[in-house]
Amino acid sequence: MKKLLAMILILTLILSITVFHGAGARAADAGYKIGSVVTFGSYEQDGDKANGREPVEWIVVDKRGDGSLVLISRYALDAKPYNEEFTVVTWENCTLRKWLNEEFYTSAFSAREQSLIVPVMLQNEDNPYYGTDGGNDTTDKVWLLSINEATDYFGNDKVFSYFTDDESRLCGPTVYAARAQTVRQGGDYVFEPASPCVWWLRSPGDYAGCASYVLYDGFVIFVGCDVDDVGDDLGSADCFVRPAVVVRVS
Repeated sequence: MKKLLAMILILTLILSITVFHGAGARAADAGYKIGSVVTFGSYEQDGDKANGREPVEWIVVDKRGDGSLVLISRYALDAKPYNEEFTVVTWENCTLRKWLNEEFYTSAFSAREQSLIVPVMLQNEDNPYYGTDGGNDTTDKVWLLSINEATDYFGNDKVFSYFTDDESRLCGPTVYAARAQTVRQGGDYVFEPASPCVWWLRSPGDYAGCASYVLYDGFVIFVGCDVDDVGDDLGSADCFVRPAVVVRVS
């Protein structure tokens, strides 16, 4: 009887894990602790399309009350402008949001994985230093962090915060993303895979034609850079994309 009960317990444990693994996600830490790494979905990363897409690694930055996990990609996965043209724009109507929630979403996640992604209501706050309009709140399946989330994840009263310092925000691009960025720059500058890069935030910068970002050293830049590929010294041609998602695990 004891052996039978033990076998049932083991089988139950295996099946409970398979629900998440079967969706293309697994964790190095079965407890899904803040800061642990999980894999979920797949996307071209090594630059060799012939061998197929690679599993995407994500960092757990929050555990919600319903058991779902807030994840941000461990590496910058692609290189895109915040908006395809220079204009007054907010997160709600920028082309990067459209790309993340349509092309990236359908490309990176299977139908089963999509069923585990929880759409979230995002508060798109004004720039906290310059007061630039953040636009309407949105509901997104895939999104970027805001200034507030990147400086102190989900507020100062949070017990667990992954982004506690500049170093924790350091992020490098995949081989694929680094090559894509090099092409966008016309080959004038070669971006190195895994080296710290600049990555977009969804919050506006100091005026309506630019967006905020995280710099190479992990410092959050509130001034922002132009939404398209031309303009200031940095320019969005230097900025990479680091998506965030909320995933149900049970």
